[in-house]
Amino acid sequence: MITTTIKPEQNIKITYTAEYTNELERDPDFENIKQIKTKDIEKLIWTMYQLRKQDKHNISIGYLIEKENDWFIEDYAYWLEDYTETFASDKLLEELMKQSNLTDDLTKELALHQEFLSKYKATEQFNQFKKEKEENK
Repeated sequence: MITTTIKPEQNIKITYTAEYTNELERDPDFENIKQIKTKDIEKLIWTMYQLRKQDKHNISIGYLIEKENDWFIEDYAYWLEDYTETFASDKLLEELMKQSNLTDDLTKELALHQEFLSKYKATEQFNQFKKEKEENK
């Protein structure tokens, strides 16, 4: 790996860009491509993850290095929404959390019902009611 230090007097500028579309396909003339530009690579990566979470399409990230306002080097990585299923994973995690909370709530309510039946000495009556329900199915 080669590491280079860019000195301010070299007039080198780096611009990072995230591109995406709201539609599944790109227009032939590329008019539906949206761009987000930044000077910070960490913000670029964060932007890419946010675009995945928002279920955007044709996500690509890249950089442009210019020296004295002339194009020097440009490179992009394409179809980044396909590498991981961040959006699907987040949806699944959200659904699991809802189910977990529902299970907790139902467990608390069941304990409350059992406490009620015990307090009012109605456990035997409840068991008789449940038995009758099962016989009538």
